[in-house]
Amino acid sequence: MSLKVTCRVRAFVARRLVLAAVVCAGVGCRHRHDPPPLRDEVIQERIIHGMVALSGPGDAHQLTLRTGNGLVHLLSTRADSLALERVDGAEIAARGIEDHGALRLERFTVVSVDGEPVIDGKVRADGPRFVLETPNGRVRLGNPPSAFKTLVGARVWVAGKVDTGPNRYGVIVP
Repeated sequence: MSLKVTCRVRAFVARRLVLAAVVCAGVGCRHRHDPPPLRDEVIQERIIHGMVALSGPGDAHQLTLRTGNGLVHLLSTRADSLALERVDGAEIAARGIEDHGALRLERFTVVSVDGEPVIDGKVRADGPRFVLETPNGRVRLGNPPSAFKTLVGARVWVAGKVDTGPNRYGVIVP
């Protein structure tokens, strides 16, 4: 091997060794910066009872829930907002997640209207009869309003004796 080639090989090896030493030294000397450990946040679903209240003009209105502890702002989808507008003044059980002092609504159930207990469910035809399909099962209606013929599939609240009627009702989702 010639002297020139040997010198080039040695220079190449020396440069590689210096580069490796610099990289290793940099890694060894660098201060680690680990982000602070995340705290275990438990997102808790809440159920809040209260009266639906609309405030503000026209499309700028806000949905709130009047509870024994004051007003709770409701954050909801457009579909839920429309449904809540239809039950303005009714008592509901709102289920959702707290979000900066408001409740991010996941679902709600109408509990009472004008102080009278109601059943919240979807109108279903069961042969010649009608039933309300609720999360807790089906409730047979003994003497439903005649309008239920056109409301099959709609979500409604029904007040009064369900087995004998007469029943008051309101449409939550047509």
